[in-house]
Parts: sequence; structure tokens; C-alpha cells
Amino acid sequence: MLTSSASRIRSRALGTTLSNHVSKLYGEDGLPKDTIHIVAKGSAGQSLGAFLAPGITFRLEGEANDYVGKGLSGGRIIVYPPENSTFKAEENIIVRLSAPASGTLSKRMS
Repeated sequence: MLTSSASRIRSRALGTTLSNHVSKLYGEDGLPKDTIHIVAKGSAGQSLGAFLAPGITFRLEGEANDYVGKGLSGGRIIVYPPENSTFKAEENIIVRLSAPASGTLSKRMS
């Protein structure tokens, strides 16, 4: 399932709520990789992907605050600069390094 949104994700608990449903139905193993793939643009706050379960991927074109993905539990969060950016991504911070610090089974992609 792929969901794309050019507007803001208004629910700060989207990752947590979605992961709760996945874990209730499929247990701690979750779903196969990328079963649910959410694509968004803009700026993300601290709770983007909080406690994200296996099988869920959030892809954000933009930037994210500290602690994005706190408690990441096997899901994936991919953040990259906007396509029309004039800066060099490798010379700028788009996500703080502390992002997946508290997660388990997580993978940081930078």
C-alpha cells in the first residue's frame, strides 16, 4: 500500500496509531518490508514514525526535528532534501543524528 501526500500529516500520532494496529493484528514481527509505504513532503516533528512497526516505511521529502523515530521498532524512516533544493545535502543537516537513538531493530539511512 502506497500513500502519498503533498500536504502536512496532521496527526502527530500517525506512526504510533498505525503501528499499534499492525502489532495487534500481526504481533511483534509486523508485516513484510514496505507493506505500508507513506510518502510526504514538508517538515516533520518529533513524533514522526514514533514506535514504527516492521513493514511500515515513512518517506519524507523535507526536514525533520530531533528524535524523529523515537522508539523506532523495526519500521523505516527515510528523509531526504526537496528535489528543488539548491544546497548540497551532504553539507547540511536535514535530520539530527539522535533520531533513532532509542529504537530497536531500526535502520538509519542517511
